[in-house]
Amino acid sequence: MVLALVGTTGWLLVPGTWLVAGGTVRRLHGEQQAAALNAVRTTLIAAFVAVIGLFTYILNRKGYFLSHRGQVAERYAKYVEQLSSGSPLVRVGAIHSLESVLAEAPGYHAKIVRTLAIFVRISTRAIGDPPAIPAEDVIAAMTVLACRPVRREDFQIDLSEVKLRGLNLHNGDLPGPARLHQVNLAGSDLSEANLSQADLSGAILDGANLSSVIADSASFEQVRLANANLTGAKLSYARFQKAELDGAVLNGAHLNHADLTDAWLDGAYVAETSFNCAIMTRASLGATDLSTSNLLRKNQVLVADLWNNTVLPEFLAHDTDVLNHLADVESRVRRPRPAHS
Repeated sequence: MVLALVGTTGWLLVPGTWLVAGGTVRRLHGEQQAAALNAVRTTLIAAFVAVIGLFTYILNRKGYFLSHRGQVAERYAKYVEQLSSGSPLVRVGAIHSLESVLAEAPGYHAKIVRTLAIFVRISTRAIGDPPAIPAEDVIAAMTVLACRPVRREDFQIDLSEVKLRGLNLHNGDLPGPARLHQVNLAGSDLSEANLSQADLSGAILDGANLSSVIADSASFEQVRLANANLTGAKLSYARFQKAELDGAVLNGAHLNHADLTDAWLDGAYVAETSFNCAIMTRASLGATDLSTSNLLRKNQVLVADLWNNTVLPEFLAHDTDVLNHLADVESRVRRPRPAHS
């Protein structure tokens, strides 16, 4: 025998004769029986329509996603092909179109970022002397990379040995500071570039040319700048905590108010470098010649890691407090350097 639940009143109809409701049983006659049966039919039809509607919705939604995914793939392939166009305007348009796909399709994040990095490498490595500023398509690609969506990235952006002299990543085209976090820029040419307030933390800039760069208030935390050229660089208020600047050329650079806490400057060249109000707590200065540095104060030297081969300015070289501090540092175990893969 089949029982049907009608509405939410908690009554059951035994087709043909009986109504069971709230624990009581009563017999239906005539119009009452017809009305009850109609109610059952209406409820069953409504439930059936709802199930069909839900099933249709699921199928349509699945079809939409499949169609959308196919459209994204087609757009990506089309724009990548346009990057090889002989027209600079077409290439710039393709880069902006890829930026749109990047914003709306997280699944294509890695592909698009890597593609744009390859484009920049191919477009700049082959040129001889870099122009005063990069080409418009290169600027567009770097702007997209610098303001890409914040997402997890299990890969490193490879911009090693690119030539980006005069690149301006501190302008109105970016919604905020340029994001070059952990980017590989080893051996690159960023001379005269404007990287003010940029986030370069964790980046690799070993051997890079950053001469005359403007990077005030930029983040260079845990960056690798070994043997980099920062001659005449403007680095006021920049943050270099735990940065590796071994052998870096900082002649004539402005490090005013820069934070060099726990940085390594062993063997760095700092002739006429301005250290006005720079924070130098535990900054390692082994084999660094500070004799011609500008605006270096005793209180800064007393918190830095001095070694026997550190060359101090004449007015500090024989200071009792400085000599005692040097002996104390020499008696300690040197800080371990970060391991690089």
